[in-house]
Amino acid sequence: MKKIFVSFLVLLLILQSIPQNISFVKAESLPETFEAMVFAEEIDGDISVYEEENGESEVLFTIKDDSEVLVLNWGQYFSFVEYSSEDKSETKQGYIENSRIVEKAEASEYREARLFDLNNHDEEAKNEPGETEEIDGAEDHEVPQNNSQENLDKSEDLTVEEPEDNASSLEETDPIEMEESTPSENLDGELEVNQEEKEEVVEPKARMSTFAATVSQTLYGAALKSPTVIYDSANQSAKPLKNYAQGSILKYETYNNDWYRAVVSVNGKWRDGFIKKTDVENIQDKKTLRGVATTTTKIYSKASKNASVLRSYNTGSVLKYTTLTSNWYEATVYVNGKWQTGYIYKGDVENITSQPKTYQGVGLKSPTKVYQQVTTSSKTLKTYSQGSILKFQSFISGWYSATVYINGKATTGYIKSSDVSLPTTNPDTLHGVALKDSVNVYKSASRSSGSHKSYAKGTLLKFETFITGWYKATVYIGGKPQTGYIHASDVEIPVKNPATYQGVALKSSTPIYKMANVTSGTWKSYKIGSILKYESFINGWYKATVYVNGKKQTGYIAASHVENASQSSKDVRLYAVPDTLNVYTIASKSSSAIKKYKQGDLLKVYPFTSEWYRATVSVNGNWVTGYIHKDDLSTEKPGYLNLDLRKPAKLTVQEIKALFDRKGHGDSKLKDYAQEFINVQNKYGVNATYLVAHTILETGWGKQSNLFDYKNNLYGYGAYDVCPFTCGYYFDSVEDSISNVAYQVKSDYLTPNGKWYNGPDLIGMNVKYATDKDWQNKIARLMEDLQPYDAKYYSSTNVVTSNGPAPSGNWSRDIPAGKPYPSDVVKNMPAGTKATINTNANWRSFPYVNNNSNVIGTLKVSTEVIVLGYNTDVKSNGSYPYDTTWYRISVNGKQGWIYGDYLNFTNAKQAKVYTSSYDLLQQFK
Repeated sequence: MKKIFVSFLVLLLILQSIPQNISFVKAESLPETFEAMVFAEEIDGDISVYEEENGESEVLFTIKDDSEVLVLNWGQYFSFVEYSSEDKSETKQGYIENSRIVEKAEASEYREARLFDLNNHDEEAKNEPGETEEIDGAEDHEVPQNNSQENLDKSEDLTVEEPEDNASSLEETDPIEMEESTPSENLDGELEVNQEEKEEVVEPKARMSTFAATVSQTLYGAALKSPTVIYDSANQSAKPLKNYAQGSILKYETYNNDWYRAVVSVNGKWRDGFIKKTDVENIQDKKTLRGVATTTTKIYSKASKNASVLRSYNTGSVLKYTTLTSNWYEATVYVNGKWQTGYIYKGDVENITSQPKTYQGVGLKSPTKVYQQVTTSSKTLKTYSQGSILKFQSFISGWYSATVYINGKATTGYIKSSDVSLPTTNPDTLHGVALKDSVNVYKSASRSSGSHKSYAKGTLLKFETFITGWYKATVYIGGKPQTGYIHASDVEIPVKNPATYQGVALKSSTPIYKMANVTSGTWKSYKIGSILKYESFINGWYKATVYVNGKKQTGYIAASHVENASQSSKDVRLYAVPDTLNVYTIASKSSSAIKKYKQGDLLKVYPFTSEWYRATVSVNGNWVTGYIHKDDLSTEKPGYLNLDLRKPAKLTVQEIKALFDRKGHGDSKLKDYAQEFINVQNKYGVNATYLVAHTILETGWGKQSNLFDYKNNLYGYGAYDVCPFTCGYYFDSVEDSISNVAYQVKSDYLTPNGKWYNGPDLIGMNVKYATDKDWQNKIARLMEDLQPYDAKYYSSTNVVTSNGPAPSGNWSRDIPAGKPYPSDVVKNMPAGTKATINTNANWRSFPYVNNNSNVIGTLKVSTEVIVLGYNTDVKSNGSYPYDTTWYRISVNGKQGWIYGDYLNFTNAKQAKVYTSSYDLLQQFK
């Protein structure tokens, strides 16, 4: 009874070793063909042969139990086989479940196991529960030791008596096997097993006794490494048993977290081997897919781009394949009259959508083509005119599939997605304005198609969104609705959220049109300057509501016929320019005035339009809104005193000369430089009227100025009250004087951040330029004499902020040697007049002490100097340091000025202190 029970357990383990999802087959390189037997679920039963790799597909034919087949392509759950009739007269192919397939060499063992199971079934059924005989001494028996012992299920209580004959050892679960590669198939450098080595042979039956107690899962996968190594133990430093090329399909089982276990044939002997998990990728559950070749797509013999190519397909070909790994698909191809398993790289194909959606779209091209394959280089099956409404399905990115009829036969074709446009799924209803004189509603979304109807420019139309560039509309022809299409550029959609405006009518008669078209009729007209209220509509048009005979009507105003008022609420303060300023009832000078102001009045106003300000004024005790023209207001108070001198004058040479004639100075030399004043204004941006007036004041109309006559200095530039001639600059020419002064005045007095800036007008200049506080008024009066102040002109003239280039030339205060000088001012001492310095003292380049920049140096006590003379314009009758004469001296050939009390004359004819330079000079005669 014990032996029966043990035998029963052996049978159970053997049956357990026959997997449900894989066959009793040893196969290393699974894609290769091999002979096998197929067994039905019941003895003498039938095996179904399917059209595809799943049991849901059509059954092509059936095969009798225990029939021979040729396995052409080994799959994960189904394999592709070839069956020949007994008389070999007929050959058929199809798919059979792997669980029905047994390798031919193992068929006898399978038959015996199946019969054993059948014969013992009745006896097993007779045993009632609880009557099973226990195995005596079961606790003394041990499970046979082998390489897989560490993976035994430690919780199993049942032990099995070890058989005496190794051949009858318990079989394990189906061993993980790989078909042996011949040496010619091995990769270069593959380690071969020396046949002379005495390796222990582990037969499948012997292995099954160990594997039976192991919880494992059989897997298939693709070799990732080149080569992929099968090791002697689960250690990468272990001896390699065998190598496989990258992409080979391998069979193995789970072992631990890092390793798989496999059985390989080495020199004709079965060996346990181990595969590093990262060296293979498990095959995914089989799923049949269809896809499109995105390039010239190769079918490789292994799942590796380094493998040989079985076949290639052109770009756009539609292919059928099954899932394999993350980067590879598996396909069956027909090569040289035989079906072969090949592999497609995932990046070479794009899967066709599994749930295609049906669309209706519009052909964009002229013509729009339906291609035979998924490439524009393929044959065209059919063409459609631009704008045609087409029906198609989603396919792959960039392409749709469509059914067309060729000679009455339905044919699948392909449309490039950029050649069609899909209508919006949720169209919006819109209103728009016809922009052309005749806007067509076309029969299809193409301008080349016929039209249902046309509408005049400005007509308000109703339509809905369709595709980019087109709207869809319903029109009535003969009382029947027809679908038509309007080009988007032929209409304009009014703004969604219109803004409300207030503006001014610009036309003498500003019309309110019935449509947004100047050729349409009008509802009403308004006179120029009228203040109107309207809202935004479309480009170039506003929408307004008007009342006609007491009835409200919608009308349209051309944008060019009105000017929108400013939205600013910030007031500005401006001066009245004309002698009498009017505040008008509307923004038109032809309207009546509600109030008047005199020139120079400061008014509070608000920006309104480009030509008008808005003002609120009191009329008969009531506040009323009025409008003031911009020409009548200025930021400057009228008059030359407040004029920004950076504004150019509108002055002519004739006007300048006429002033001198009119004032009795027609012989003035200044008339000769009239054009130069205007030239300098244009170059430096300083008002020419000011330049002329300033010259007249400084030179006494050009007749009373030593600076003008001897130094070409028209403006007294550089002069001080204590030395009005001596300290004034010398210029090489009158033109240089005008240019230099204009440049310096612009830089230092008229420009913000300038050295002496206090405002760009005469009032600001007077602060630092002249000690005479009435200087500003004298200049202003002369400017008014030359050209009366034009408030209108200056209020509309812009300031010239830029300056011209810095002038070059002599900027000395001394008259160059050899040039004439005024003898009544410049007094020279007799040659050889000497003096000594009586105290350490500074000497200067000109006789002015409030500016230390003119100090030449310090002369020590007892230094002897040559006294050259003195100038009578340098004051000597005031307080220190102008309480005595300043002398021109020479020290070591260099000239300068020194205060007279610092000198002791050494060669005077009389030992007497003289109180005046004149008396001293007499002593040397």
